[in-house]
Amino acid sequence: MDSERKGDRSNESRRFEKQIGQFEIMKLLGEGGLGQVYLARDNKLNRNVALKFIVTADITEEELSGLFNNEIQALALAENPNIVTIYDAGIHNNTPYIVMEYVEGKPLKNLIKEGSIPPLEAVKYCIDICKGLEKAHKLGLVHRDINPNNIIISKDGFVKIADFGLAKVIGRRGISEITSYAGTINYLSPEQINGDALDHRSDIFSLGTVFYEMLTGKMPFRGEYEAATTYSIQNVDPEPLAKYNADLPSSLQTIIDKALQKKPEKRYASLGDMADDLRRALTHDISGTITEHKHGQNSIAVLNFVDLSPEKDQEFFCDGVAEEIISTLTKLENIKVVSRSSSFQFKGRDYDSRMIGKKLGVSSVLEGSVRKAGDRVRINVQLLDVDDGFYVWSEKYDSQLSDIFAIQDEISKAIVDKLKIKSETDRDRPLVRKPTRNVDAYNEYLRGRYYWNRRYEGGLQKSIEYFQTAISLDPLYASAYAGMADSFNIIGFYNFMPPHEACTRAKAAAAKALELDPNLAESHTAMGWVKAFYDWDWKAAEAEHRRALELNNTYAVAHHYYALFLLAMQRFEEAFHEMKIALNLDPLAPIISTSLAAAYYFNRQHDEAIKQYLKTLDFEPDFAIAHAFFGGPYVCQQEFDKAAYECKRACELSGGSNYPYAFLAYVYGTSGNIREAEKMLNEMIERSKREYISSYHIALIYCGIGEFEKSLDWLEKAYEERDNWMIWLNVYPVFDPLRKHPRFISLVEKVGLKHLET
Repeated sequence: MDSERKGDRSNESRRFEKQIGQFEIMKLLGEGGLGQVYLARDNKLNRNVALKFIVTADITEEELSGLFNNEIQALALAENPNIVTIYDAGIHNNTPYIVMEYVEGKPLKNLIKEGSIPPLEAVKYCIDICKGLEKAHKLGLVHRDINPNNIIISKDGFVKIADFGLAKVIGRRGISEITSYAGTINYLSPEQINGDALDHRSDIFSLGTVFYEMLTGKMPFRGEYEAATTYSIQNVDPEPLAKYNADLPSSLQTIIDKALQKKPEKRYASLGDMADDLRRALTHDISGTITEHKHGQNSIAVLNFVDLSPEKDQEFFCDGVAEEIISTLTKLENIKVVSRSSSFQFKGRDYDSRMIGKKLGVSSVLEGSVRKAGDRVRINVQLLDVDDGFYVWSEKYDSQLSDIFAIQDEISKAIVDKLKIKSETDRDRPLVRKPTRNVDAYNEYLRGRYYWNRRYEGGLQKSIEYFQTAISLDPLYASAYAGMADSFNIIGFYNFMPPHEACTRAKAAAAKALELDPNLAESHTAMGWVKAFYDWDWKAAEAEHRRALELNNTYAVAHHYYALFLLAMQRFEEAFHEMKIALNLDPLAPIISTSLAAAYYFNRQHDEAIKQYLKTLDFEPDFAIAHAFFGGPYVCQQEFDKAAYECKRACELSGGSNYPYAFLAYVYGTSGNIREAEKMLNEMIERSKREYISSYHIALIYCGIGEFEKSLDWLEKAYEERDNWMIWLNVYPVFDPLRKHPRFISLVEKVGLKHLET
């Protein structure tokens, strides 16, 4: 091989400049046989990442580039909470690199050097490694270099498998086949040493070696030189665990023995099987007694229940059962209950319950499954202690569908008992309120809430249909009327329907709900919204919001909606207080996090607004509303390209929704691209002849291009339409150029808002 190819790729000579595209190199994290890993800042997405450069000396740039891309595609498919996430890949100066998640923590090797790891922790770590590798194995991906340096224990105690750089997609030629001597020698499998074909069982052997080292602090296969070590791996059985720790249970020795079989066919068939044996050992031989929660530690997340019904068509019912339990528990003292939107954020994602609990900052997690067939229902529930990973309680309920409220009540009471929560309710009295006697109506109500939570126009229309069906089955069903009010409120706010039509129907539904049940917090919250956003009756709106909070102070939506009202009133300190309570109750609710960012924007705290938007998009990157509103603070800081990018992304994600489209035109106007802004403006005006387009949004564009009189014309039309967004007149920075105009002052007074002097 010529010297140019060798010289350009040596680790010693290769150091990368400080800026590579959007990535700012911060420091070198480490070097290995395949290359170097750097800590970098992604300036586009404002997050830290790890950049791994593949610097190998025995392959041409052209060969490496093609093979590298194949392997990275497979790595990205293996996304799993126990595998370091692959974000992207590229080539810089003929050197391929991977953009990876940056994990703050320690390599497992460092923990082993500090002394053998306690059996409880070692088993838990090994289970997590099994879960991560099993996902990769199912995609035909073999790691080939499992060793304690490639296993990171994060600061929060989560296991992350790193460096799939040696991985090989079975049946496909990849990087691994053309690098010399893959794997760290002490952890190689016999078939790796022999040069035989590899499959997932090679990783099982390597993991067995790591597990042995965790338990004993010693290597199972040793030698004074390389050949002696490889001979030991191929021919020698390791010393028994008891030689180093006589207290270790025999079940762990059995697991080690099976994982470290010399012949692959005698090992575990899969890491799922190995994980099952580890769990059994954890439960029967290691766990001991389950520790009780300390005083003040009680907090719980109720996850969405899994649909095990034959037709897999009961997701709405599963969500509804879990949501009813959440609603019941929020009414109790001495326990923090994470709201639905945060708990359900993990639906369909490959996270285990303990990891979810840690992310949500709770001490317990309730998980469950539902199997519904005809008028029969089976519900399985399990209560997990997040701290130690053990199940505190589990139960199975087989019953008629008509008993669903009794089942929910029993589950709630069991949680109260197991977590030793003090309840003022007598044990014989139900915790779960029976909202209707008609089970079919309840089914339709759950369908309605399911679609309401999805928040897109078609889903909101469907939710109304289901709520109406529920009401036709039970005309006294207050919760169904409250649900209908919620749906029409959101439809009106996002301008999917003219405000006069949507909001009058919301108001009628909320009034009926309050007539049927004056003590339903959801109904007061819905009425508070109507009173604020449509009636502009500030006194009545505040009374409704306060009453909702009196009835249920842990209802995150009530705190959120009250905060929005307070923003319109320019009571920023109170608004921030309520918004942060809402976010504490529902920490992963993207709409609440976005609203907090908007509050900073309305208060002209643009740096804080940008930080909060970035936090929102960090955990919900495809949340269109956050992208749309993100443009605001960027415009105020004259960062028009960033503002335009966010609005375009919002348009893509929302399917061309009117607000991000209008704000994009506003961005073009304020940045001087008048031609493009006018083109979009004319298109919206033309569309308004055929469908409802908010006059407020058209006023926004006119203000952006500097035609202030026309902006005021359209704002006056928005006033006549009673557009919900009019309550932001005093705080929305977009209209700052109009504030001293007599027509604007008059509009503010007609809406009933105190004029803001600037």
